[in-house]
Amino acid sequence: LKLQFLYLIVISQSPVRAATMTWELADRSKKDGANGEACPYLEGRQVGVTVSAGAADVHVQATTGERVRLMDLWAEERALLVFLRDFGCIFCKQMGSELAGVHEPLKEAGVALVVVGLGSVEQAKAFKETTGFPAEVYVDYDAKAPQSHTIFNLESSKSVDDVMGDEKVKAAYGAAVAAGFTNDDPETRSNVNILAHGGVFVVGPGAGACDFAYRNEYVGDMPNLKLAQAIATGLLESGDEYVFPSTEQWVAQLKMTEKMSSQSAPAADKTKRPAPHRALEPVVQDPILIGCAAACAVILGTAPDAMLGAVAAMLLAVAAVAVRWWRWRASFLIPCTAMLTVKDVEALAFKMNCGDCSCDFLDETDMVTEATPAAKPPQPVFPALTAKTQLVQAKTCEDLVPLRQTICYLREFLAKPHPLLGRSGAACPFVPGSLRMNTIWLAKVYATEDDSVEDVEGVVRGYIEQFKKLEPTSGPKSLYRTLVMVFPCLPLDKANQYIDGVQLALKAETVSNAMMIGEFHMYNNAASLRNDAFFPLRTPYPSLALRPIVPGDLVFLKPDKYPAAMREEMLGAFVRHFDTEDGRKKISATDLDIAKEDLQLARDDLAKEAAQS
Repeated sequence: LKLQFLYLIVISQSPVRAATMTWELADRSKKDGANGEACPYLEGRQVGVTVSAGAADVHVQATTGERVRLMDLWAEERALLVFLRDFGCIFCKQMGSELAGVHEPLKEAGVALVVVGLGSVEQAKAFKETTGFPAEVYVDYDAKAPQSHTIFNLESSKSVDDVMGDEKVKAAYGAAVAAGFTNDDPETRSNVNILAHGGVFVVGPGAGACDFAYRNEYVGDMPNLKLAQAIATGLLESGDEYVFPSTEQWVAQLKMTEKMSSQSAPAADKTKRPAPHRALEPVVQDPILIGCAAACAVILGTAPDAMLGAVAAMLLAVAAVAVRWWRWRASFLIPCTAMLTVKDVEALAFKMNCGDCSCDFLDETDMVTEATPAAKPPQPVFPALTAKTQLVQAKTCEDLVPLRQTICYLREFLAKPHPLLGRSGAACPFVPGSLRMNTIWLAKVYATEDDSVEDVEGVVRGYIEQFKKLEPTSGPKSLYRTLVMVFPCLPLDKANQYIDGVQLALKAETVSNAMMIGEFHMYNNAASLRNDAFFPLRTPYPSLALRPIVPGDLVFLKPDKYPAAMREEMLGAFVRHFDTEDGRKKISATDLDIAKEDLQLARDDLAKEAAQS
């Protein structure tokens, strides 16, 4: 034990380590919450992992020699991300051995195990061989001032004296030695920063998604790997599903356990509608017309040629009237944005330096800060234009807030399980896959109560037309396409009229096109299929969602609340879609027979209504 501590002293006193003694880390925000717990939900949202500026530009090296952008390692899949001190460290070998034991459960759950350490590629290979670590190991390019550790704001001991005098370090060291682990030869570790601390995170899919954060508080500190594994896989050792604090808080924030009355709903903020699309001031107060009148008076009074002055004044007046007419016309249009994927929204946020993601309803939170990803630029998809559609562009961080809050909701509620659902699995079984494949599109529609329901319906139709063309249009992946239309300017007390009204008007039409349209808002009292006291169709903003139809949607097509003619139309479309050679591969024979029976019942009800009339 004394000899191993002597190694630490020798290494730390060498000239190579002198620069490390004054190495400084960026100040770390404590917004991650209690260290080693699931990332908490803070005033309406789960707090993401605290990551410093420049994160998107940091690369690491695989043992194969491949250069990899660090954030790409969890861009499309969930990952247990582990930072080690260095590959020759006694504690890192101990951690590697423990990680080898959780690799298979993670793999079975579709969770990647990503380990980043300090040292050389050769040392990383030796680490894998010594510990039996089965997954890939990545090496930070700068072992003395590791960027990967810095951007995740990992702690570092201030000096060797701090390490040597820490009773917790001594206890951890003794336990590691007793377990049969040792440090590598001091000479082989002289190229690394031995004062660096490690950490463990559960991240992805997506650059800013984090469910667990643990930063080692001292050299030899070990996280609760059982908890990290449970959060990464969503399963406890007992086999029960892990319930995330963020999911619980969405349930509480959106009051999903109580019926709601829209009578108490607050008014929406119309000022969030883009400025060019506002109600016009009266003609006598229009600054353009007032300025034009003054200019005409000056021209007529000072022009040396009366005829020329009159012509000039007339042209100016015509131009002013044209501008007034254009603004008058624009005031009747409904501004809306292009369709953007989750990655597109995050890329825009990076580009605009929207470091703090407001994923509660009011406050700011802590995600990836001031980084510009080295990824392809956003690829917007524009809706089909209607007579009432005015395309606008998200230009500020505030413009992105409703979309980013909705993404948080998708990740933290719809993609997670909850016991009140009355079944296992995510609240929406398709969302985890859609997030992983980046097949969720979002759009913002600035409709207000000044717009008619029919006009909003027309704008939504424009999105539907474009959604039908989104690739892939066939194959298994096509079922994961989803479009979420967010309406941040609609007052909640009008959500039933607008959101529910548009959904009802378009439901039969969308089913006929092999799609489903769903309505979501704070005052949606539609209960869960397996729990009459749970109301999960609630979102931070009034929203409409569109996705391809699946066999499980049959239950949503036959409620008695729909007129017989509408049920007959929807069930007929359902049967036509699935009673084909390709469709029968997706639905059981029993469910198809049930659909045909329901269709016949709807036709019988329709016949009875006709006879009675």
